[in-house]
Amino acid sequence: MLKVAEAFGNESNYTVWSDLLTGLSGLSVLLQYTDYHDLYKAYIRKLLTPVTEKMGWEPKPGEGETCFQANTCDTFRKKE
Repeated sequence: MLKVAEAFGNESNYTVWSDLLTGLSGLSVLLQYTDYHDLYKAYIRKLLTPVTEKMGWEPKPGEGETCFQANTCDTFRKKE
């Protein structure tokens, strides 16, 4: 799952990230009471940094709903 997510590191489509983060969120739940959860969260932050820097947190004029949106990351953070 993690290698698949890495392959989409430059993806800017909201639907793709929404699906990826749903799966990654489930993995976060499985790891939440283990010694690996902090490492997992750091990995996810590293995974999301390039796309958030590229796309930004605020929608740009003319962007459709399929562009990467900050609420995708906010949703993931709330589930951690």
